[in-house]
Amino acid sequence: MEQPKREMKFNYGGQAVIEGVLMRGQKTVAIACRDPEGRIVIHEQPLNKTLYQSRLIRIPFLRGIVGLWDALGLGTRALMWSADVQTGEDEVNFNGPVGFATVAFSLLIGVGIFFLIPTLGATGIGNLLGLTGENGQIPIGIESTIVNMIEGFIQLGI
Repeated sequence: MEQPKREMKFNYGGQAVIEGVLMRGQKTVAIACRDPEGRIVIHEQPLNKTLYQSRLIRIPFLRGIVGLWDALGLGTRALMWSADVQTGEDEVNFNGPVGFATVAFSLLIGVGIFFLIPTLGATGIGNLLGLTGENGQIPIGIESTIVNMIEGFIQLGI
């Protein structure tokens, strides 16, 4: 009797970088991009083994947070590297505190611009239009729909 073939599981992913691509495997990440002279430049680095072999990484919610944080950091470093290749500058290392600060600041600015400003703006306009109740909150109903639409228009404007 013939044994069924085991399906091999592939854990690969990627993203676009400037004039190239990033490919992430189980143990390494590779970036390939075209420099201004037309040559393909390749950069390869190992992934953090301790991060992915920890027992804590098996906890579902924590695994998602760590995975998102790692993907943001890896993607940011890859984009910075590909930009350096395009401008012809030397490689700048954004690991450690500098990399952490860069990602944290970028997330803070992104959340501020795309979530806080529209929400505060829509709430302020709702207050000016008299859509708030006695306690200052927007009641559920047509008023909240109008405020949500205002928030959406502010987000589209940004």
